[in-house]
Amino acid sequence: MKIRKMLILTGLIAFVLFAGCKANLFSPFHNADSDTSLDSLLWDGKAAMENLDFEKAEEYYGKAMEDYPHSGAARLGHSAAYIALKEINILDLYKDLDLSDETVADTESLFPRNRCALYRDGAFTVDTDLTPILNGGCDLSPRDGETNLNIAFTSLLLGSLQIYDMDGNGNFIESHEVLYLGKDMNVYGFELFATGGLTAGEKNTIVNNLNARIDDVIYYIHKSTTAINYAVEALELDDEDPEMLNEINSIANSVSRRIAFYRYKDEKDNDDDWLDVNEDAVADTMVWTDTDGDGFIDDATDTPWTWDRVNALTFPLNAGWFTSTGGEWEGGDWGVDEEDIDGRDNDSDGVIDEDSGGVI
Repeated sequence: MKIRKMLILTGLIAFVLFAGCKANLFSPFHNADSDTSLDSLLWDGKAAMENLDFEKAEEYYGKAMEDYPHSGAARLGHSAAYIALKEINILDLYKDLDLSDETVADTESLFPRNRCALYRDGAFTVDTDLTPILNGGCDLSPRDGETNLNIAFTSLLLGSLQIYDMDGNGNFIESHEVLYLGKDMNVYGFELFATGGLTAGEKNTIVNNLNARIDDVIYYIHKSTTAINYAVEALELDDEDPEMLNEINSIANSVSRRIAFYRYKDEKDNDDDWLDVNEDAVADTMVWTDTDGDGFIDDATDTPWTWDRVNALTFPLNAGWFTSTGGEWEGGDWGVDEEDIDGRDNDSDGVIDEDSGGVI
């Protein structure tokens, strides 16, 4: 994405964040905090924003949103005030998202870990504020262009950040937070395994949460792409702006497809090494037990099974063959769900944790 396009989107977001607050012409004649009508609260919020008193603005818009939950203007205003109050710098965020920055390696993490919690907090608040508009519970149309542009942006942010926080506890700098998006919008994982692998607790966290986080990413990406489509329809955009939004849509869909590769125990061949050993044309999950704990799928002589060794066998294999080998590969087709998440090349095929996409 070109820098020029990023600046266009920055301008749109800035416009949206500060839009939607209709001025009450009579507000100069009332005392702030004494008139709690919707118009007055919106005016007080707008005035506070203009005075850069974001704490007061967040208070006024929050009160308006609480007392008048149907007000789309209150919800848009509160989102803007909250972002400003938390000092989430949209330009800094877009610098992180600038894919045209050739000084940054493609595989470098998209978001600095020390800013992930801040970004998630802001995006979650905006999403919470504006989702009722999408659900038809406000005086703005669910297809309101400004609302959907914000939702598109924050949903992409929330989706991207899910895979930085594997256990969902809001701490983005734990050692076992192993998945991340690179600057090339590809998904990477297990970068810390080279330093010694996972502890039992870290492995348990990943095993229990990996698929749920992937589902979260796909949910938010779908929400974002839907919102982008509505925004393109509703807003009066220059010819280049829909092109830019469609490009974001394309990137989002690409990430959604790539991250599905990381599903654990999905009964698929994730690294294209499947061998139909019983020749039934069905990808049967590989069953194995590392009984000696050496980190490999061994035979009775402790010789690791490899793709080449398996491919040299006479197929079909049957239950009798598995029993007679006396080894740790106990059944199923080679290459289907063949590895645990532990940072080791258990099956000696040169790929680490392929069943969860964890290729270093």
